[in-house]
Amino acid sequence: MFAAINFGASYLVEHQSEIKLSGFVFHGQSDAIIDYKATMKLALDNPDYIKWKLWEGVFHEAHNDLEQKEVIKEWIDWMIHKIKTSKVI
Repeated sequence: MFAAINFGASYLVEHQSEIKLSGFVFHGQSDAIIDYKATMKLALDNPDYIKWKLWEGVFHEAHNDLEQKEVIKEWIDWMIHKIKTSKVI
């Protein structure tokens, strides 16, 4: 599993300029497993397609942390916005 995740992450970094799909990328600033700086760089290098949110005081699984309700609410709000502004119906 680690090898597959590591390969996928490396591929994504190498091909980040090819990203043409919308995404919402969030990360806990207190994550001790994955450094948020690489995630942040990926998102900030693609602002037309990727929304970025850094959650202060949140750890590895932001959607399962103490700020869970806020994280999920922002995620759902982003999805609703994307649906409402989508040209495909």
